[in-house]
Parts: sequence; structure tokens; C-alpha cells
Amino acid sequence: MKVFVQIVDTQSSISQTGMIEEPIQKGLEVLNAINHFIKVNNADIEWEYSTPTFKCGRVKETTKVVSVICI
Repeated sequence: MKVFVQIVDTQSSISQTGMIEEPIQKGLEVLNAINHFIKVNNADIEWEYSTPTFKCGRVKETTKVVSVICI
């Protein structure tokens, strides 16, 4: 699975973008891809929108937003 990730700090406008495609335990692909940029747990992210191919949310107690596309 290819996981495209974009993380934007809404306060500083700094962004990180990338694509991760590596074997990982099924169901952990999104968290694995995000952790290449910032270290978080599933509980640290409040998903505001989520489908099997697209997720968008906020990292709790930060000014960062995350968007993920899985194909």
C-alpha cells in the first residue's frame, strides 16, 4: 500500500509531505507513515474525516493537521 502524508503546522505554516510504501502489519500503515515525520500514537490524532482511502485530522495538543491518502 502507498500512503501519502501531508502534515502542516497551522501556526508556523511549516509543512512536511511524503509517500511511504513499505511492508508493515496490516492496519498500521497510516500510523507508520505519519511516524516517519512526527512521533504519535493513534490516540494522539483526532480524525475529523475518515474513509478507507482518505483521512484528515488534527494532532491533539498541537497546531498540526494531518491528511493521508492510501492507495
